[in-house]
Amino acid sequence: MEVNSILVIRAKRMMDRPPNSVMDMAAHALMGQGTPSMATEIPDQGYWTVVAAICGAAIGAGGTALNNIFRSRSSMAALVDARIRMLIDGYEKRIADLQDEIRRLEGKVDALTNVLEEERLRNGLVP
Repeated sequence: MEVNSILVIRAKRMMDRPPNSVMDMAAHALMGQGTPSMATEIPDQGYWTVVAAICGAAIGAGGTALNNIFRSRSSMAALVDARIRMLIDGYEKRIADLQDEIRRLEGKVDALTNVLEEERLRNGLVP
């Protein structure tokens, strides 16, 4: 069935009352009580309701997705900050341990150097 034939059927049903909606105006136009171009310019109202519902749902879904992205960004930032802080603390502890090890080894090198110098002096070897 064509859109025009559907409108004609509806127009016959609605001719009893004065036009007070878009469909009423279309019906009056089809039955010759308005401009003929008016009927072709006004599409079926049910079609536009479905289109509006789909657009509204798409806008709502997009808004919800953006809202979730912005909300999760702050919690993700806190999570990343906590992980970075944990890594930095681990590296600082490792650096402190390595510095202690270096000081301990330097102490051993100094002690061995002193023992070597004493042995050289005791044996009469001149450095």
